[in-house]
Amino acid sequence: MLKDYKIPAASIVKFGDVDGDGKPDFLVLTPSYSAYMYNNDGKELWHWDAPEQDARLRGEFEAPGSIWDFDQDGRAEVIHWRIVDGKEWLVMADGRTGAIKHQVPWPTPPLPHVYNNFRTAIAKFHPGYADNLVVFTDSGGVISVTAYDRDLNQVWQHTERRKKDFFGHYVYPVDLNGDGIDEVVVSHLCLDAKGKEIWNNYAIFDDNHDHMDAIEFFDIDGDGKPELLTGQSDVGALAYRALTGELLWHNMADHTQQITAGYILKGSKTPQVVANGRVYGPRGGGGLAAQLYWFDYQGNLLFKWPGNPLSGNPNFVRGDWYGNGTKQFFWHKFKLGRRRQRYALFQGAGLSHVRFPGQWRRSR
Repeated sequence: MLKDYKIPAASIVKFGDVDGDGKPDFLVLTPSYSAYMYNNDGKELWHWDAPEQDARLRGEFEAPGSIWDFDQDGRAEVIHWRIVDGKEWLVMADGRTGAIKHQVPWPTPPLPHVYNNFRTAIAKFHPGYADNLVVFTDSGGVISVTAYDRDLNQVWQHTERRKKDFFGHYVYPVDLNGDGIDEVVVSHLCLDAKGKEIWNNYAIFDDNHDHMDAIEFFDIDGDGKPELLTGQSDVGALAYRALTGELLWHNMADHTQQITAGYILKGSKTPQVVANGRVYGPRGGGGLAAQLYWFDYQGNLLFKWPGNPLSGNPNFVRGDWYGNGTKQFFWHKFKLGRRRQRYALFQGAGLSHVRFPGQWRRSR
């Protein structure tokens, strides 16, 4: 261990340089949506406490927030949810002080409502610097994808009436056609930079239980164009053409959650797709458990590991762990070996991979 940071119980942790010293600072978002900002040394810069009302409901899903330098002054802003005088706001705050720079109404029906999937992501909808924000809100019955400029002026909004989770849990701005401008993918729907629909798969998957839990974009067939790889709940692991939504292959992997892809196994000239298959009940010790399903780029099962699922629902983490330009892949407590070995590294599951200047190996 290099350093141990004492933080509140966290729903998610976000990284970015808010004070301009060239070192990543970090934002802790709690299950109740409270926000705590720390510098690189772990000193608290500021915090905002969410109201206790409905805190339990908010805590059922990951809290929304991002860190990004929207105005390019060398100091990142903080994007997160706040409630003021009983109203919900999307806030862009000064990362050093927490003072509000811009705020607009949170893009969901007024309270009271349930809190399902609330997410924020940085996007690039014009040439030059990426300074757009995308907010995904699912309050059950009404689901929206809303785009903003650097000052939180609304650019466009796509709204549909669908059951909870129909569009999954995350929003993905990504350049699918190589023109330098992002498209937006949210489960079975792809939008262009102006919010216009490119494709959808509603006719194939019209049940909200068949949503995409997580998505990976990777060129698995070597044609220079990214495929969309996904863990699609009880449907399993699937691969699509990202530009068209065409289904390429499908294989079972229990209740498939997270997924990753890359040239992981040493000596393989083609990439692998690895799915985190989740199981329930006594097989995993009475709660959630998971094991990895390894597929080749055509969707053929290579092997499963470990032989029996391990307790938990871990995510994939990857990064240049050794600083040599090669990505290493992590899952649960393990670094995935390139010859099928697995090395236990952590007492707990790895959550993210960030370079803290001067030290390459850093995961917490």
